[in-house]
Amino acid sequence: MPKVNLNVKPWQCIGDNIRILLAVRNMTRNEFCRRVNISKAQLSRWITGKTAVPTESIYRAADILKVNPGELMVPIKYSENCIKMEVKEAI
Repeated sequence: MPKVNLNVKPWQCIGDNIRILLAVRNMTRNEFCRRVNISKAQLSRWITGKTAVPTESIYRAADILKVNPGELMVPIKYSENCIKMEVKEAI
């Protein structure tokens, strides 16, 4: 099992979690950007952890991705049960 770095800043987890959830939800980055009202460049900065995600955007992203906002801010391993359930439902 891979080790999880607990020293990761929340905004660094958000990008990874968005990337994973986009795949789980079968949603394109273009559609996500349109719905959150951000540019593709901004999403790229979030995914790479280069910029923090504004609070309002966290709530919009969580709503669009159908997760609790707090789940976007923790390493995916800690919200894995939610993701596993979603993957099973998608299959």
